[in-house]
Amino acid sequence: MNGTNFSMIKRNVIQQRSLPARRLWTLVALGLTLGMGAGFGQGAEELRMTVGKSVVIDYPSDVRQISTSNPDVLDASPVTTREILLHGKGLGNATMVVWSKTGERTFYNVTVDLNLDPLRKILKDSFPSEQITPDSSRDPFP
Repeated sequence: MNGTNFSMIKRNVIQQRSLPARRLWTLVALGLTLGMGAGFGQGAEELRMTVGKSVVIDYPSDVRQISTSNPDVLDASPVTTREILLHGKGLGNATMVVWSKTGERTFYNVTVDLNLDPLRKILKDSFPSEQITPDSSRDPFP
């Protein structure tokens, strides 16, 4: 948070001395949260994987910590200080958060789907003159 935001919050807190202490500190916490949110973007990167497959992410800096929201769907492990191994364990969605050693965070929205390639091959071999395109229920319609 930059000094300008903190000075503005401090000035507002001093001007609001007549508020009850609980409300005052709620305003301070809200101001700090909003000030920090304005300085740091929290957009998420979208990743798609297949159940039973693994992917390695080359992270741009040294990783301190990794967390996933749904360990039944996604497993994430550091391989080196800058490599993360992702393994799609089950169908669904999970959020992964990666913290660098400098405290920066990166968010990933990960979707794990079925591997439809074997089905697509069977359909193409069985019905070569037909254009049949199976999609999982999570895929958007064309």
